[in-house]
Amino acid sequence: STIPSTLTQRQTTSIVVEGYDSSGRKRHVGGEAGGILAIITSGSDTQYATITDLNTGNYVVTFAPGKAGTYGFGVKFWGDGAPFATQSSYQLPQTFFVNPKQALPIDFYVTPNMGKVSPGASAGVVTAGHVLDFLVNSTALLPSDYENAANVNADKQYFGANGISDQTWLATKGVTNIHNTYVPPTPDSLVITRDVSKKERYFWFSETVAGRYTVRVMLGNDHVGASPYSIRVAGGPSVNHLGSENQSPNRSGTGVGSIAFALDADGVGAPSDTEDQLGAWTAAASTHAAGATLAIDFDLRDAYGNVAEVNHGDRDLLVKFTNQALHKTAGYRTVVTAVCTRILESTAGGYGHRATAKFPVAGVYGVAATVHGKTVCAMTNDTAATVCMPDVTIQTGPAHNSSSLVLGTGTIGSRTANQTTGLTVVPVDSAGNALTETGDHGYALSVKCVVATAQSSSLSVGDVVVNALSGSYDTTSNDGTHVFTGVSPIQTSGVYEYSVTQTTPVENAGVVTKYNVTVTPASVSLVKFLSLTANALNESVVVGADESHTFAVYDSFGNQRFDDLTRDMRITMSAAAANEKPRTLASSSSENNSGPLRVTFANGNYSLAYNVHTAGAYSVTGVSIGSVFVPADQVFNLVATAGRAVAATTTVLGGASHVATAGVVHVFPVFVADRYGNILKAPEAGLTVVVHAAIVVHGYDPVCDAGKVTAIVSADATGAWNVGTGRYEVTYKSDVAGVLSIRVSLSGGGAGDAHMGAVIGSPYFIDVKPAATTAAQSTVVTTTAIETVDSVASFSIIARDAFGNEKQTGGDFWFVDVVDTAGGVVSPSVAIVDHGDGSYTASWTPTVALSTYEIRVLLSGAHVANSPVAVTTIAASSVTSFAAAKTVAIGTGAGTAVAGSLARFVVYANDANGARLHAGGVTFAVTLTHSSGSTITFTSVAKTVSGADGGALVPGEGIVVDNADGTYKVLYVVSTSGSYDLAVTSGGVDIKGTWPVSVTAFPGSTSAVKSTMQLGTDPHQFPSTSLTGATITTRISALDATDNARCYSADGDGRDDFAVTVTKDGVSVANEDVGLTKYQTKSLGAVDVAVTPKTPGNYVVSVSLDSVEIAGSPATVTVSPNTMDAVVTGATFTGNARFGGRVGVTRTGTLTARDANGNKVVTGLSHATCATTLTPDVAENTNFTAACVLTDSSTGLFTVTLLTYDAGTYTLNVTMGGAVSVSRTGVHFVPGRAVAPRCTAAGTGVVSVESGDNASFTVSALDGFGNKRAAGGDSVGVVVGGASAALAGDVGASYGNTVDNADGTYTVTYAAPKFVGTFGVEVTLGGSPIAGSPFSVSALRAATDGALSFVKNAATEVTGIAGEVN
Repeated sequence: STIPSTLTQRQTTSIVVEGYDSSGRKRHVGGEAGGILAIITSGSDTQYATITDLNTGNYVVTFAPGKAGTYGFGVKFWGDGAPFATQSSYQLPQTFFVNPKQALPIDFYVTPNMGKVSPGASAGVVTAGHVLDFLVNSTALLPSDYENAANVNADKQYFGANGISDQTWLATKGVTNIHNTYVPPTPDSLVITRDVSKKERYFWFSETVAGRYTVRVMLGNDHVGASPYSIRVAGGPSVNHLGSENQSPNRSGTGVGSIAFALDADGVGAPSDTEDQLGAWTAAASTHAAGATLAIDFDLRDAYGNVAEVNHGDRDLLVKFTNQALHKTAGYRTVVTAVCTRILESTAGGYGHRATAKFPVAGVYGVAATVHGKTVCAMTNDTAATVCMPDVTIQTGPAHNSSSLVLGTGTIGSRTANQTTGLTVVPVDSAGNALTETGDHGYALSVKCVVATAQSSSLSVGDVVVNALSGSYDTTSNDGTHVFTGVSPIQTSGVYEYSVTQTTPVENAGVVTKYNVTVTPASVSLVKFLSLTANALNESVVVGADESHTFAVYDSFGNQRFDDLTRDMRITMSAAAANEKPRTLASSSSENNSGPLRVTFANGNYSLAYNVHTAGAYSVTGVSIGSVFVPADQVFNLVATAGRAVAATTTVLGGASHVATAGVVHVFPVFVADRYGNILKAPEAGLTVVVHAAIVVHGYDPVCDAGKVTAIVSADATGAWNVGTGRYEVTYKSDVAGVLSIRVSLSGGGAGDAHMGAVIGSPYFIDVKPAATTAAQSTVVTTTAIETVDSVASFSIIARDAFGNEKQTGGDFWFVDVVDTAGGVVSPSVAIVDHGDGSYTASWTPTVALSTYEIRVLLSGAHVANSPVAVTTIAASSVTSFAAAKTVAIGTGAGTAVAGSLARFVVYANDANGARLHAGGVTFAVTLTHSSGSTITFTSVAKTVSGADGGALVPGEGIVVDNADGTYKVLYVVSTSGSYDLAVTSGGVDIKGTWPVSVTAFPGSTSAVKSTMQLGTDPHQFPSTSLTGATITTRISALDATDNARCYSADGDGRDDFAVTVTKDGVSVANEDVGLTKYQTKSLGAVDVAVTPKTPGNYVVSVSLDSVEIAGSPATVTVSPNTMDAVVTGATFTGNARFGGRVGVTRTGTLTARDANGNKVVTGLSHATCATTLTPDVAENTNFTAACVLTDSSTGLFTVTLLTYDAGTYTLNVTMGGAVSVSRTGVHFVPGRAVAPRCTAAGTGVVSVESGDNASFTVSALDGFGNKRAAGGDSVGVVVGGASAALAGDVGASYGNTVDNADGTYTVTYAAPKFVGTFGVEVTLGGSPIAGSPFSVSALRAATDGALSFVKNAATEVTGIAGEVN
């Protein structure tokens, strides 16, 4: 930086030196202060500067020149490590001039007496005759020679008092010299004394004339300290109130006060008679009207004749007026304390202090005045006077319309229809004093309708209900009040304008008050349904459908109630006694009512929304409001019919426990129901009851062997509507005995495919028993055609019904005999053994050899299918040795077996001729080889050994039991299902037939112990955790007792009924609540179970068979809420933000984060999750805000806040997680209440009108935000002319007529004053002026009216000269 060109002697100066290296680059570190040398030189005065390192590459060079003159400045740099001598000259040479040092105003400070001038202030107050001291000191740094040489002086100048300005004083209080030149007043010097040792100067200021003074302290021509000082010299304490001037020995104080006078607008002071104010006071009678402001002036002087200084804040001058009334109601001992002020100062003549007080209450007031506690009186020169201050009398004035009061219940702003009220007028004068005598005052009442409701068909806006009804004096109370009698209660709801006017005295006549009263409906006494079908006996609805009807409530006078009574309202929908499920429905009286009946309120009407789930007839006869039942004008009858058929609620009667007979047609009902369980009473269009039936022969399912399952043709298994019984029925018939499975499902219904499918409990299993035994299908079974004489011969009878079904029970009566060729019956007769399973064994003993016999078997006289059977006999001696090739095997075990169960067949040993052997001893070799290669080897045992009955056999073992009668029982148990080869030999020779034969081993009955779920290798394992809405599955593997998988034909149904149960948190859960399904994979013998939990919790899935849990059961899974679903979350949106409201009022709504199944989501949420936009239908609407915040993370609760100042319709959109959650159109914000300063008036009626013409204009009501209101109901008042609205003199008050257009505008008409000029129109809304009110309206000259025109000073005769201008 550079050095200023001019400095002052001993002035400390600093410059900054920037460091650069030899390449011209800026240095940014310090450390080289020792390599810089700076110097200033002037003649013999040489100084080295101080160098300060800033450690930034910059350095501060500081010096202070010691004498005046021209100086040179230079600096040397020699760098790091370079010797100083290498620099031969100074760099940056500069010159500057140093001025000599002298004292300046800043070197001095002034200290006035701190008790009279505040420190640092330039104004103060000192009492006349008192001294104000001033000290002038120099600063410590000012050299003594400069201080000694300083020319410090002081002066004073008087500028008068009592409000005269400095300019006026200087312009008028000077003198005119001999040269006729005006010389203004000049200051007077003040003497300054000096204490050199203290470097202090002193002077003092003291004056005896009060007023304003200026004190100046100067150094040369410059002010010092806070100079100039404005000093007010105040008067001293009053002394004349202590003296004896005008003192009467009979009075209590010194006379210094004036007469009590009423202040006028000009502020005229006390009367001029300063010697006998008391006499003037008495002569004036001291009587004033209520409301007057009175004043008393006091001439208080100090010892120098100045107006005395009195502290009015401390009430040093205290003036009180005390009401002398005898009763509190009249103001007894009410004290009015005057406000005292100083109105003059200095030595000017007159009264220096004034006490003023306003007297609103009439009465006689005693007056007392004190100064510093000493009584002062009105001035008088009457030495015999005894009165100090005479009383003041305040009288009431005439009643005034602006201050009279209207009281009573009739002034309350709202009432119910037909409510009796009272109205009283209290006459009050302009000062607020109630008049308690009859007096010359009268009042009138008018009432007109300003807002009519829809019910007031006989009443329109503007209709007068009460027209200028005169009030009467209340002689009973006799206290000045007037009452209005004979006013009938108003029965029609609406808004009425009450206007009470004062009629006399005429000079104070006018509107006392004008107010609106809202008449609301009385208690509800009637309900009217507004939307019932005309002339219909009832309304019809399908169960589950949302329907509603509108109704309104009325009082006994026909007024509709428009307030919301839903909180106290309860509606009951009674069920008819004939309903199958009589259930009475009721709405809730809580704020958020819900359920099958819901009552809501909007726009004055109520809506009864209902969703009935139980079919039947219902009725509503009225509503209950609180404890009161209100009847309806007509009964609301409702008939609810069943909805669309749903398989999940459809049931079947006569299913699983039913037993049928082969060949017989059977019927059972299907109770088709809707989703609420209501049974359909009529067939549903398009609905089909689908029936599929299949028979499983012999009570078990084959291993996918379709030949063992016979499907029943559709004609024998059908479902249809039975008109006679009025229900759906299934008809079926099976000619095959066995286990019949019937699958019943619904198809084609209106509820959609998702609600079709198998009905509850399907498939149903029916045990079809064989029909009655018939001979034609029964057979005789023999093992040989040759029997041995004297040996027991036997054969079997197999009983069958007409359809070939083997009987499973005995009891048939067979006729069996054996006859020879001659027809003789063999004796003894045939013995028959009934085995009770449909088989019979017959035995007889032949006695004659070489004979031929017939075995005849008859049932009911008819031969069985192969009867008669021929048999020949031989002698025992003719029986040859055993022959394997003639030996036969008979029995089911030679063709089928069941794993884990005992299988059997019998080998009959015959000789070479095929004759039966009746002795044992033959050894048979039996082997049973599985297709896998494993073989069962049979052991031969005698029938007498233990275990010969096969009861001890385990899977994989077999025995051959020698019965010692030529028969051999073969018993075995297989463990593995499948195909086997069976071989029977003796001595290496196959028995009769083609061997080996194939044996099919079926799986055994399903075993709960062996069946499994969630095998380790099973891909269908339940996870340990899942989310709501996710489907999880497991597989049930049906196994028999020996671990064989069950397997079913595709056309059949397994009878294994695995029971699946689900609990959540220890509580049972209905299958439909978790969407439980079971799907059978028949070829694998598997059942896949799927559940879809919809709510979070700990779920336990258990599987059992015949009440025994299978292996792997139960399975446990913890289900947590899924991710948030925006749509489901949006369905929780509630609150008043959904609909809008009033502008300027915050509307809120809440929504709870939920997953797709409605479960609360509380994780992963933040303020950013939710976003809200509010889009106006009108683009100009921009003044609004919309926000959405997370208000409770523990419950996932979000709050939407809307605030708009522009009325209109908006679209509200809320997104959750970026997806649309709520989208509502028609969110309507209405204007707020009308605010008068915002309301406007337009039309010629507020601009200019013709004198005396009818004028009109329109008032538009706006709310506080500038929105135009769309409804009426505001109180608009219009005053034309009058004192309050006149702009060019009082043209007399009149009132405009207002018509409420019910759209936020009001049409005002009035008669313009009959004069030309300007008048005012005051427009108020709710008692407050609207924008621009009062309006200055020009009354223009009306069109000339010939009938009213005339010629002034016209002569009766006029003469002239023809042809000339006259």
